[in-house]
Amino acid sequence: MKSLHQSLMTVLALALGLTACSHSPPPGTAAAPLKPGTGPTATSVQVKPSTAPSDTEFTLCGCEPGNTNTNYGTHGCFAEKDGWIYYADASQGARLMRKRADDTQITDYNEKPVSSINVAGGWIYYIKRTRLEEAYIYRMTTEGKSIERISPIPCDYDSCANILVKGDYVFFSNLAENGSLYRMKTDGTEPVRLNARTSRSLTLEGDWIYYVAKEAQGDELRTIRPDGTDDRLLAEEVCTNIIPYEGWIYYTSLADDQRVLMRMRLDGSGAMELLRDSLCGMTIYQDQLFYVIRETGRLYRAELDGSEPVLLMNTRAFGVQIAGGWIYFSNADDVNRPYRVRLDGSGMEPAYTVDWIRDDPEEPDYARGLGVPNSNAHSRFVRGGNWIYFSLDHYMGEIRKTLRNGISISTVIKRPGNHLNLSGHYLYFIDTGFYDCLARVRIDGTGYGIVADQSASELVVIDEWMYFVNQSLDQTLCRIRVDGTGLQQLTQMAVRNLKLDDEWIYFEPSLTNDQAGEEGIWKIRLDGSKVLPVTGQAIALMTLDQDWIYYTTESDHELRRMKTDATQDESINGETGTLYGIHQGWLYYYATGKDKGMVRFHLEDRTRELILGPGTYSLVHFLEDQIIYYNNDMNTYHMMEPDGSERREFKP
Repeated sequence: MKSLHQSLMTVLALALGLTACSHSPPPGTAAAPLKPGTGPTATSVQVKPSTAPSDTEFTLCGCEPGNTNTNYGTHGCFAEKDGWIYYADASQGARLMRKRADDTQITDYNEKPVSSINVAGGWIYYIKRTRLEEAYIYRMTTEGKSIERISPIPCDYDSCANILVKGDYVFFSNLAENGSLYRMKTDGTEPVRLNARTSRSLTLEGDWIYYVAKEAQGDELRTIRPDGTDDRLLAEEVCTNIIPYEGWIYYTSLADDQRVLMRMRLDGSGAMELLRDSLCGMTIYQDQLFYVIRETGRLYRAELDGSEPVLLMNTRAFGVQIAGGWIYFSNADDVNRPYRVRLDGSGMEPAYTVDWIRDDPEEPDYARGLGVPNSNAHSRFVRGGNWIYFSLDHYMGEIRKTLRNGISISTVIKRPGNHLNLSGHYLYFIDTGFYDCLARVRIDGTGYGIVADQSASELVVIDEWMYFVNQSLDQTLCRIRVDGTGLQQLTQMAVRNLKLDDEWIYFEPSLTNDQAGEEGIWKIRLDGSKVLPVTGQAIALMTLDQDWIYYTTESDHELRRMKTDATQDESINGETGTLYGIHQGWLYYYATGKDKGMVRFHLEDRTRELILGPGTYSLVHFLEDQIIYYNNDMNTYHMMEPDGSERREFKP
């Protein structure tokens, strides 16, 4: 796209006497939605490069704001208007919702993932991510009608509070131009660049925008008029937390490697230190200051001058926001799930509801067998009969299915999943859209529900049990029945890389847990009754087939195997590589020697075949008479026969 700097010759001057509070058109009379590639272009963007005081009468005073400065400071995930709380429901992948303050009359707007919520003039404005690194500004009426994409250029979804709405204008950070500050009308027209700085943490007070500029020498607290003039430096070495409030700007500043709490007058005078403790978040509500201490994660309430601090709870928190008389925060003691607590620190509870599984009279208690082959470590694909079930996008995606020939693709359920297991008529998976909880759904898309409100990083189903690495319990090995009963913790050590046979679970100690301190391979009986070390040798990868453990060494990635009782340990073929898995008597691996491709080696007759390459490949799945793999060089999935023939791109 042509650089916005090249549009200076086509710029039209702003009309004198412009004000920002003209009457917005009522919902339903706005312009048609902008489609990708349409709407204002680079040549229609106005640029305001001047830092001199403005001669233009551009005022936002008295205009309706879309949110509060306190909520802008924490990604704008909550907004209150006319008795309603509008919020991004983290339990549903940051889905746009609203409810009454008493948690009644919940409305689902079916838009996700969203942030930077503003509500003004009968419209909801928000940022929605459309791709992994691309997000745009949208709006809809508060009744959920007339959804429109109004930004012609992408916004930065991840930076703090990067859209503000006041009156007839939207202010935002333009991702396509290194986060420079922009303004446009609320219908997406008349985009104007206000500065050329990387602008974050946008807030509005009166006729001034306050923001953090990312400069090479460090972050600066700056202020600028909404017409792009009079850009001023207020403070250096600041952090992203800034809140203009009642004539003051509250902000965190770096001092002696700590984020100390400061405040100054709106014109930059009278700067003073309020708290020496290093903060990781703050907000203001009803003339009181709420903040979190970085080292401990503890939430405090204090007077606006920092005096009379009160500890509200011992739970570690971050991302504090206030709405409807509740403090909402991410609970660092529970895998960062959203919780809430009263303003006085009482009544802490999860800020989400669980859609539990229900009894299924048409399904027997459980199906026999392993839910996923041991060689399919990541388990994005599973096969049942002529159908392949898969989930590729663990953030925004859904679980889908296709016939084995890759055609007739359809949706099973619009929920992102990971570590798919197929057992009987059910798919069991880690619901990555609901805090990585254990979930299940019938293969026809009905009967969805949460099996365990525990966050998991790995899952393998065998018979009536779901074995999983429990992130909610220090990465230990746990199990629960497929009907949600009988939750048990099986190990005290943190584990990873689960492999199962009819009697044992094989695993590696997780080195992310300081208490583990172990290397090698361990095994534990399925009922948890006995735990034994198999080998103390550090390994890189492993898989399990019959009574052999196949692995690569951590030191030199040699391909080796050992008996599950550790009575025999031998080199396979003298090669080094990355282990993919065992399938139909063949060992599949990525050769790191001269071949640089996917090789298979027959374990009986010792035949070696280069079936794919040169190239780099990962996420290899063995699905009976097919293999699906990811081509790292092409960023695409492909299908092929086990001998490497009939290769074709898998296009979901």
